[in-house]
Amino acid sequence: MSARLLLFGLLGLALGACGTDANVLSGSIMGAYGGLPFVKVEVLRQEMQGKVEAMHVRYVDDKGGIQVHVIAKAPVVEGQEKDLLKDGGLQRDVAVGTGKDSDFPEMKSGRFIFDTLGDVGSLAVGHFWITFKANPSSGLTVENTLNGDFSAPLQLQKL
Repeated sequence: MSARLLLFGLLGLALGACGTDANVLSGSIMGAYGGLPFVKVEVLRQEMQGKVEAMHVRYVDDKGGIQVHVIAKAPVVEGQEKDLLKDGGLQRDVAVGTGKDSDFPEMKSGRFIFDTLGDVGSLAVGHFWITFKANPSSGLTVENTLNGDFSAPLQLQKL
């Protein structure tokens, strides 16, 4: 009986070590940009004169700098995947920076989806997957990826 409890306890510790934080950045480009550390995620619905213009997901560091900023132009619908190259927006539909005013390489492909998207104040949950073209001039000789999971209260940004 005690061996079974020990086994379940070890299993619980191992699962707990995997982490439960819903806000995650990963991908092969992370090392080239200092790991892209962040302390919070902001999800913003940008509106102009009452009309939704875009959805923003920002990964913010401890100094308030934006490590990663993904933008998808409206309409953005819960459960509907957006093609970040095709669906319009700022700077290839994804404006990303390292907090050091250094842009990522040109995006080859990008997808973005909200699993949960409600009213302002409610939890917005989703994911993005980006592949960047190789950029030998910056030392990135192969394609790289950046993936993100996010979960944060939806905020309103009026223009």
